Amino acid sequence: MRIILFVLITLLSLSNVHSGIKEEVSKTIVRVKSGNKFSTGFFFESGKQIIATLHSIGNPNQIEVYLPSQKSWCNVQLSRISKKSDLVLLSLKNCESDHYLKTENIAKTTIDSKVFTVGYYGSNDKYQDRDFTVGLIEGKRLKDLLEASAEQEIRSLGFPSLDTEIVYLKGQLLHGFSGSPIVDLNGKIIGVADGGLENGAAGISWCITSSALKELIYATDTFPVNSLQKVNTLFAEEIAASDAKSISNEQFTFQLIKSRTFDELNATGNYTEYPEMGMYQVLQALDQEGIVYNNFSFDIYLEATTGATIALPKGMELKQEDGLFYATTYDNQIVILIALYETYDVQQMSLEFENMLQAATGVYSWQLDSRMSFLIPYYRPDNVVINRKAFFNYQPNRYLLEALAAKDYTFFGVAMVFKEAFDFNSYEFIDDNLAAKYILAQQLTTFTN
Repeated sequence: MRIILFVLITLLSLSNVHSGIKEEVSKTIVRVKSGNKFSTGFFFESGKQIIATLHSIGNPNQIEVYLPSQKSWCNVQLSRISKKSDLVLLSLKNCESDHYLKTENIAKTTIDSKVFTVGYYGSNDKYQDRDFTVGLIEGKRLKDLLEASAEQEIRSLGFPSLDTEIVYLKGQLLHGFSGSPIVDLNGKIIGVADGGLENGAAGISWCITSSALKELIYATDTFPVNSLQKVNTLFAEEIAASDAKSISNEQFTFQLIKSRTFDELNATGNYTEYPEMGMYQVLQALDQEGIVYNNFSFDIYLEATTGATIALPKGMELKQEDGLFYATTYDNQIVILIALYETYDVQQMSLEFENMLQAATGVYSWQLDSRMSFLIPYYRPDNVVINRKAFFNYQPNRYLLEALAAKDYTFFGVAMVFKEAFDFNSYEFIDDNLAAKYILAQQLTTFTN
């Protein structure tokens, strides 16, 4: 018993230490506004200079930073530019902070280390933290992480250098977090959040290593005016302030991170090339039916702490009630139910989710549609388990698409219930095009890195 108490006390003490480090880092954070772009920056080496990212500068002659501690905006000037590392140094004249990160706090990191950042998401004017795990890739340079198409875009853009040393982050950087410091649990700076490329509905993230901060002081590059327009095509587009949405049930928060057509998602997710998780087979079936799905549009929501990612047909409003997330069509003929839980027994939670569906639909004897169901769960290399199933019921006329996923101690369940939508004479959907959009949404629902 004493050993158990000692372990619990130790864990609680470590938790308090880590939260204290986050609070200290948050005191160095600023919100950066340049042109029509918002991002994050942090004070470094003094209370009068700030680190930010080059791709976040929309107008080099119009840059402001918001100091949360002083609740005021201050004008800044570009002092140094490094195209190689996609970093800039900003100088303040009339404002100063008492809190800043120092060169002596720079450190290297190791694989599977826990790190975090504090930054601003989209149009949200309140900073928030994000946790990551340092991932393993073969190589240490940016080009080691990118596909050929993304590599070509960076060559066209002119920065950052493909030879820039980076740290691969398991987790997704949200829009607006570019420029935030990536810090380990000892308070050491291991990098600067940079991007930034999509991987279908999920994403790939990295930070520029902290060694680039020392090089930035001596950088002499000029601002790449001709590349301003290209930046918007390279990095995931920012959600406009009027479109930024977040839905919370107090424990979890889903945030709208992007809106994409299926073609745009496929360009980075390669769904039509690799027979992974059933998507390839679904697309083959849609092609055989002559359904044109390329321009189907989806809103992608991310729950940042768990990586749970939802795809909804564009325009559907995500809501929550009694802890359960949901979305419906205007006529309530299609209802999407979403559950997210932390649990030590994922299997039991999966059973409880299906019991909840029975109670919610009033159907207790669903029949499996093997054409749309996995034979066995799919086990991904990153320890994510996904199972996708489909069921139908005669009376009342109901069709159910179900995605069940587990990652570590997190259960993620999504159910799409169709009312009076299935033709039992042909065993096909009455409206194939409408059904296809929701079938693809179910396939896109996943855990990001």
